[in-house]
Amino acid sequence: MGRKTIDLTGQKFNRLTVLERADDYITPQGVHYVKWKCQCECGNVVEVTRSKLMNGDIKSCGCLNKETRAIRNKRYNYFEIHGDCVTMYTQKDEPFYIDLEDLDKVKNICWYKNEHGYIAGLYNNKIVLIHRFILDAPDNLLVDHRNHNTSDNCKSNLRLATKEQNNINVKIRKDNSSGISGVNWDKKSNKWIVRISINKKRIYLGRFDTLEEAIVIRKEAEEKYFGEWSYDNSQRV
Repeated sequence: MGRKTIDLTGQKFNRLTVLERADDYITPQGVHYVKWKCQCECGNVVEVTRSKLMNGDIKSCGCLNKETRAIRNKRYNYFEIHGDCVTMYTQKDEPFYIDLEDLDKVKNICWYKNEHGYIAGLYNNKIVLIHRFILDAPDNLLVDHRNHNTSDNCKSNLRLATKEQNNINVKIRKDNSSGISGVNWDKKSNKWIVRISINKKRIYLGRFDTLEEAIVIRKEAEEKYFGEWSYDNSQRV
C-alpha cells in the first residue's frame, strides 16, 4: 500500500496557492507523480508536481520566469527530473523527454520543435536533431522512434536503423480500410487482400473471407520478414 499523500490544499508556495489535487503526472515509463492545481498571484491556474512545488523549483505559473527572462540566458531549456526520466521544454513550452543520464549532454542547447515535429537545436553552428545527437548516430544510419512519438527521446524508444528498416516501422495509413497495414478490402472479389512489401517488392499473401484470417496471415508474415522491426514488436519495447 502506497504512502498517504499529505493534503497541501490552502498552502502557499512562493507565488502559488494550492487549490486542490490534480491528476497524477505519468511518465512515458508509467511512473506516477502527484500533482496539485495551484493559483498564481497573477490569477493563472496551473498544475505542478508535488516535488517541484515543495522544493521551490516552480515558483509561479511562469510569470516570474517571464519577468526575469530578459536577464536569463535563452540558450537553456527548462526541465523537470522524474526519477530516471527528464521532461524538458522548448522555448514554446512544448514538452519532450530524455533519459536523466543524457541531461548533461543536451541541457545547454536551446531545443525547439521543427516543422516536421522533431526536436532540434543549434550545436557548434549546426542544426542537430536530438534523437540523432543522443545516439551519436553516424551519417549512414537513421534513428527510428519505436513508438512514433518524436517527443519521446529516451534511449529505450530510439534505435539505429537503415532506411529499409525505418520504412518497416511506419504508421498505418489513414485510408486503410482494415486498421492493419497490408490488409485491404477488395470490392471486386468481396474478400480481404493481404500483401507485404520486402525490399521495395510487394508480395501477395492471398485473399480471405474474414478480416480475422487476413490479420493472422499478415502478422505471421511480419514476424517472418520483419522480426523486431515489425510495427507490433516495436510497440512492445
